[in-house]
Amino acid sequence: MKNFKELREKYRSKFPSSLVAAAVKIAIDMGGNMTGAYKKIEKMKRGLGDDPMVADALKQANESVNEGVAQVEKMFPRDRAWKNLVRKYKRDIDSFQKGRKDLPKRVEDELLDWGLSNGEIKNEDDAEDFIDQILNA
Repeated sequence: MKNFKELREKYRSKFPSSLVAAAVKIAIDMGGNMTGAYKKIEKMKRGLGDDPMVADALKQANESVNEGVAQVEKMFPRDRAWKNLVRKYKRDIDSFQKGRKDLPKRVEDELLDWGLSNGEIKNEDDAEDFIDQILNA
């Protein structure tokens, strides 16, 4: 196990803590879009995206989004079209599941279209249950 001095050296930053904190917030807010988050952070200050704290935040934010999508796919194993649909909207689905924002209408419509075309939805009650079952997994 690393001692305190080694940990302090690993996380010692050449950037002000306020800048690192802002970069970590961007990484978390843009979870699932690691490249976009990295570019936005680098615009703040060159090299900031490679800071150990920021790099760890980018990695963890990206992993948490991928885990959420994998969990939905595991609970509802379906065809390739379904998996592509879930991946396409993984950021929106993850944000909804974490309570950050409502599911956009276009995402809900595409999920319902898939359910209708694959026989999983037969009436209005099925549609509501279908969406609830998927998103509250």
